[in-house]
Amino acid sequence: NYPGSFSDILFIASKSTIDFTALSVSKLNYCCASLDYIHNYIESPLTQTEIDTTNAYVFVDDKPLLESLTAEVIFEWRNYAVKMIAKEGMREGIRIFE
Repeated sequence: NYPGSFSDILFIASKSTIDFTALSVSKLNYCCASLDYIHNYIESPLTQTEIDTTNAYVFVDDKPLLESLTAEVIFEWRNYAVKMIAKEGMREGIRIFE
């Protein structure tokens, strides 16, 4: 993370109230649970904001275009993340097999 930069922004939208009470650090993998901001997020995951979507494209479940548009980047990120987690695990003496 770089000071003043954004990362890991997640937008969730619903017509009904979403129950976040099941959120728990214990349900996260090591990588996500070790993020320094995750405890604050778990305690207060929601900032409700009204957004004017008049001139916006809104992708919903029946139009998975966003997933298609970002598939290559997501695949590259996942490969990098797996390599970094494996590298850290090997550094800590965890036996990792490919």
